[in-house]
Amino acid sequence: MSNGYQYKIPLKTRLLNIPRQLFRWQLLEQWLSGGIHTNSHFLKKLVPPEYLYPKGTWRTSQRNGLRMRLDISNVVDHEIYFNLYDRSFEKYLNGLGPVSTFWDIGANIGWTALQVNHKFTSCKIVAFEPSPKNRKRLKENLDLNHANVEIVPYGLGHEANTFKLYSVLENNPGMNRIIQEEKDLPFETIEVITAASFWEKSGRPKVDALKIDVEGFEMFVLQGMEEMVSDCKPAMFLEVDHEILSSNGSSAKQLLTWLSQHHYSIQDAQTGYQLKDPFENLLPHFDIIAK
Repeated sequence: MSNGYQYKIPLKTRLLNIPRQLFRWQLLEQWLSGGIHTNSHFLKKLVPPEYLYPKGTWRTSQRNGLRMRLDISNVVDHEIYFNLYDRSFEKYLNGLGPVSTFWDIGANIGWTALQVNHKFTSCKIVAFEPSPKNRKRLKENLDLNHANVEIVPYGLGHEANTFKLYSVLENNPGMNRIIQEEKDLPFETIEVITAASFWEKSGRPKVDALKIDVEGFEMFVLQGMEEMVSDCKPAMFLEVDHEILSSNGSSAKQLLTWLSQHHYSIQDAQTGYQLKDPFENLLPHFDIIAK
C-alpha cells in the first residue's frame, strides 16, 4: 500500500481488504462498478479502496450519460467510477429553474461542469480551475463529451494575487488548497483574481447559479463577488468545512452569517434541513444549498 495509508487503516479494514483484492480483477471490477447505486450497501463493502490501486490506474467510464477518463487511485475519480459519489449536487441541480449562466468555482476534473452541461444544454458554463494539472484533466473530460465550457485558468478570491496551491494528500487533488503559511508540501503557484473583475470584464451577465468548492478559501471567494451577488443572487452550492475554513482565518459560522446577511435561505444539501441563525452546533463538514 502507498500514499501514507499503511499507518492509518484499522485492522478490520485490513482484513476486509483481502477479499476486496479479488474485485480488482477486470471482469469483477466492471460488474461491481456498474451495479452499485445509492442504496447498495453490500456492494459498496466489496469495492477495493483507491489506495489498493497503483498510481495511474486509468479507466474510461460512462456515468449518467457522461464519459470520464478516471485514475481510480485518486479519491474523486474512484468515487465517480464506482458510483460512490454523494448525490447532494444532483438534488441541487434538480431544484434549479432555468439556468442561463453557471459558474463552477473549483472545477477540478470536470464532474460538476459536465453534470450542469448535461442538464442545461444551452447554459453558459464557466469553469474556474487554477491548477495546471487539474486543468489538463478538466479539458480532457470536457473534450470527451464535446462539452462547450469556458475554462478560466484562475482561482477566485478577495484580491488579485499569486498563491501556493498545496497538495495535502497525494491521491486526492480535489483537496489541493491555498494555505497562508509556508508548508513543506508539494505545491503549484497559481493566480487568483476577483469574481467582480471577471464578471465586469464578461459584461456583467446574469449568473443564475454557482458551485464553490475551494478547500477553505470560500469566504475570500464570496468577499470578491459582493456586487455580483447583490445584482444576480445566484443559487449556490457550497462545501463547508469548519477546520479548513479556520486555517484561513474564517469559520463555518462566518460563512453562513455572510449568506444570511445577503438574504439567502440556507439548507443542508444532504438532509434538506433548514439552517437558521444563530449557527451553532454545526457538523465539522457538510454541503449547503443557498437560495
